[in-house]
Amino acid sequence: MTTTPPEVDPVKDITSDATLKSIERTALVIFLGLVGLSCVFWPGKQIFFGIIAGAVIAFLNFRLIRRVVGKMVGAGTVARHQGLRFFIKLLLLLGLMAFLIVKVHVSPVAFMAGFSVIILAITYHGIKSIF
Repeated sequence: MTTTPPEVDPVKDITSDATLKSIERTALVIFLGLVGLSCVFWPGKQIFFGIIAGAVIAFLNFRLIRRVVGKMVGAGTVARHQGLRFFIKLLLLLGLMAFLIVKVHVSPVAFMAGFSVIILAITYHGIKSIF
C-alpha cells in the first residue's frame, strides 16, 4: 500500500511563522557578519552606521510587509486600502532613506548592504528549500 505525501500549500508554507522567523534569524546572522566585517576592514563611522541603519530599516520594512500580507492572506481578499498602505509605506521608506543618506551622511553603499540582509536571507532560504 502506497501513501501519497500530504499536499503542501506553498502560500501557507512561505507565510508560516516558522519560516518567517527563520528568515529573520538568518538575516540577523548576515547583519552581524556585515557589522563584524565593517569593523575589521572599514573602521569608519559612516560605514558602520550605514550598515546598521540599512539593516534596521530592512527589518522594520519586513515586519510591516509581514503584517500586511498576513492580514491579506488571512482575510482571503485584498482590500483597496491595502494597496494604499503599501504605497504610503514605500513613500515613507524612500523619504527615510533619502534623509539618512543626504542629511545624516551615512554611506549609501553601506546602507544598501545593510538593507539587503533580508533579501539575502530570503534568497538563502529559497535556495535551501530547493535542495
